[in-house]
Amino acid sequence: MSLIKNATLGIRWGGLSQLIYNLVGIIRLPIIAIYLGPAEFGLLSIIFMINGLAELFSDMGIGKAIIQVKDFTHREFSTLYWFNIFIAIVIYLIVISVTPIISYIFHNNEITAIIPISSLSLIIASFGQQYGFLLYRELCFREQAIINIIVTILGFIFTIILLLFGFGIWSVVIGGLLSSGFRSCLLIIIGIKYYVFKNYFEFKLIKRFINFGLFQLGQKIINYAYSNFDYLFIGVYLNVTSLGYYYMAYNIVIKPIKAINPLINSVSFPIFSKLQENLLQIKRGFLKINYLLSLILIPFFISVVFLSPKLVFLILGEKWVPSIILLQILSILGFIRAMENIIGSVTLALGKANLGFYYSAISLILYVPTIILGAKWNGVVGVAVGISILQFILLIPYYRIMVIKSLGSVLREYLKSFIPSLKLCCALCLFLLTLTVFESNLLSVFYAVLQILVVLSVSFSWLFFIEKDFINIISQIILKNK
Repeated sequence: MSLIKNATLGIRWGGLSQLIYNLVGIIRLPIIAIYLGPAEFGLLSIIFMINGLAELFSDMGIGKAIIQVKDFTHREFSTLYWFNIFIAIVIYLIVISVTPIISYIFHNNEITAIIPISSLSLIIASFGQQYGFLLYRELCFREQAIINIIVTILGFIFTIILLLFGFGIWSVVIGGLLSSGFRSCLLIIIGIKYYVFKNYFEFKLIKRFINFGLFQLGQKIINYAYSNFDYLFIGVYLNVTSLGYYYMAYNIVIKPIKAINPLINSVSFPIFSKLQENLLQIKRGFLKINYLLSLILIPFFISVVFLSPKLVFLILGEKWVPSIILLQILSILGFIRAMENIIGSVTLALGKANLGFYYSAISLILYVPTIILGAKWNGVVGVAVGISILQFILLIPYYRIMVIKSLGSVLREYLKSFIPSLKLCCALCLFLLTLTVFESNLLSVFYAVLQILVVLSVSFSWLFFIEKDFINIISQIILKNK
């Protein structure tokens, strides 16, 4: 099967998987928000933050090297498989040992009971993790998508059932453990057709993966600190309730990044890796993805700015009203981060994992004082304003470090790929601002519905009748068989 056909197949199945994941997420988030208050949401964010940090070390950054290297043996797979499980167990024991300290820092005794249970997902996931990377290496996008769909639906069902039976925050914890178990089982069942893990381990076989893996791990650690220091500082310096408001707003804004970028990266990284000696093809692919993604994301973030005042109150209730202003401010951050993430698959495919590490390090250095000063200036709102402004400033080192050193000087083409989305942005803002004339004469629910209809009609009309290149590219992805 050709690379183009593989990419097309990957986007189809990945798109279906992400569609179901997003639909479930759209339903899941407000249901959890109804049953859990801002303080419990804040506690949930602390648990996810600790577990997420532990997961970074689960394969020492070596997993993606399975995709990147051209030759890969069964002995190497078995060695990496057992190495991954060993690391997961060690990390789990470390997490348990520091849990009392974490509980003391956040002034919350519930953490002591929850983290040792929720962190079991590290060990459970480790049994299938290398098979997940292996399936991407073999371009098995359909199998990955089917696994993701099954796990998403089953995890959602169990979480909601437990919420209905009054398990509260434990519903999310247990639902996560069950999801990890389902995923590992399915990955092993499907992946074992390609490689069978055996009772074999030879440390010297890991060495060639270490260099790539350590840069990957370093970048992930810095990225994680960069993405979670705001949670940490708000939870410690302010309070868990403020963290809950912030976590809710950030989750909604970051939703398209979590939904679309994994789909793009899971397809583009293995494809770009196959094309790593053809820089021109990679450059064209990067610019085309940038063009498509900006047009897809603009309607969402414009909707967040204009629709959140009505929809948050109507759907989540009055207790979540303080998160509205955070949603509106963080929408700027969300769009820029979504667009920046595209280059990651390019740098990894070219074997330049060090570039992401350097950029992430610079970002973190600027990020920490920005959050501290923002919190002291105006609490959680100050944090949102500060990091949104910083994200604009970071576009300069992003382009110089990530883009130029990977693809060369493409500033003109890069900026040109954003022009269509900026035009659509202006059109949406104009229509939605005009609509405010009728706000006082309509009930909140009808006005919110009208806003949604305006966003959908303007966006689809623009894409179908003005941005015909967008439709042509999407049509090729859906219909192309060669």
